[in-house]
Amino acid sequence: MVRPWYSLFRDESRVIYLEHILNVTGDRTIDNEVADMAELGRQGADYDMIMVFICTHSDETGGDLFFEPNGAVTVNDFFSHILKHLLDPLKKKEITMFLLACGAILHHKESSHDLKTAVSTFNIKNCFAFTSQMLLAYEIFPFVQGYAHAAVRQGRDSEADLEQLLDQCFSVGLHTNIVWFMPGKDPIRYAWTENMVRPWGHTLSYQCSSCMSLWCWSRRKVNQDGSILFGCKGKLPSGAQCQATVTVINDMNLGPVQRGHKGVWMKGIL
Repeated sequence: MVRPWYSLFRDESRVIYLEHILNVTGDRTIDNEVADMAELGRQGADYDMIMVFICTHSDETGGDLFFEPNGAVTVNDFFSHILKHLLDPLKKKEITMFLLACGAILHHKESSHDLKTAVSTFNIKNCFAFTSQMLLAYEIFPFVQGYAHAAVRQGRDSEADLEQLLDQCFSVGLHTNIVWFMPGKDPIRYAWTENMVRPWGHTLSYQCSSCMSLWCWSRRKVNQDGSILFGCKGKLPSGAQCQATVTVINDMNLGPVQRGHKGVWMKGIL
């Protein structure tokens, strides 16, 4: 995702790109992976700023992270027994991590709490995770590249800098919310909202479950508590108007951040 971007650096001695694919199959054992992770950590320890990209799948039923095609472990075990050997040599470095996993890790209380704990345990300055149930890495590329450029090239990684970047990334908000973890702090959730497309950061169902019409929702009213009522414009098989409704509430306690393209970035505590 970011390897072509790193090629823009003229002085290759300042930046290195290291990649490792977990492969606990055949003759490969978890001990082999641990040794490889430790070697990556030793190589990275020569650099002041580290960006770590973890690309894996999170189990829908509990938010566990996969370390092989048919094997998942808790988030705590994933960090404590696998990533530990990469991260321990880097504890005194400035680490930014992008956890490119489907959003189940954030939708389950235990796995989300384990991630928060790991960020503090391994002193990860910034960790970004994403809520989309089917995360597509290329959809979040504008955010990843923009943040990497601002943080690495310009030294701008404050909350204000991040929120300024979001205004250029409304397309990312169409796909996923972003959750920012920092040591010792409550995670911050950023959600792009638009009245019809992503009300309060939620995606409306593409199909009405009553009449099976597609893209059929119409906003009817905004209630005093901020919830938004949508009604179906479709027809039942009998020809009668469908009466199905959907109410979307601000269950993430979002407040405005940046006004973007026809929508607004909002934030709240996870």
